[in-house]
Amino acid sequence: MAQTLVGTVRADHLAMDDGRLGCEGNHRRAWNWLRDNATNSSGWSVVLEDDAQPTEGFRDQLDAALAVAPSPVVSLYLGRERPPYAQERIARAVVRAGDSASWIVAPRMWFAVGVAVLSDLVPDLTQYLECDPRKSRPIDEAIGRWAMKHRRPVAYTWPSLVDHADVVPVIGQRADRQSRDRGRRAWLVGGRQRWTTDTVTI
Repeated sequence: MAQTLVGTVRADHLAMDDGRLGCEGNHRRAWNWLRDNATNSSGWSVVLEDDAQPTEGFRDQLDAALAVAPSPVVSLYLGRERPPYAQERIARAVVRAGDSASWIVAPRMWFAVGVAVLSDLVPDLTQYLECDPRKSRPIDEAIGRWAMKHRRPVAYTWPSLVDHADVVPVIGQRADRQSRDRGRRAWLVGGRQRWTTDTVTI
């Protein structure tokens, strides 16, 4: 699955876990690699999980979206079901966004299926992740806490540029002790003819 994704999105690097790092540890390793090797002329660093399902024309859509991103922290996926406590607010934002807004902006990061951060900020992000005393903290929560610390909202692409493969997860129960047995799909996946800075705030 990971090798197929690399070819589909023309990824610069593949961070493979041999089973010793786990989801959070492998995410940290991917961000560390980007810190040390980022050469993308767009100025952004992007991490996709291996079960991300990119929309058609992903790279072109990604470049166009990030060129007008309203925040230096971007999630490429806005999911249903999880987290349950946020779904009512997300649903209201989705209705308000309709076909016009390109972004749904929230104070927190709820998903790490696909994450983009301005490359200039990645060293600070990796330092924060390294110093986090709770290394098992879910990576979306950890990145979200870093963003909140610096008062950076999270901009979710609307529609999502990746979906989440609705398959039995490799890890049935994560660090938050909540199972992942419910469907995990995006509210809407696709691209735009034109990305703008128009936003809806949660």
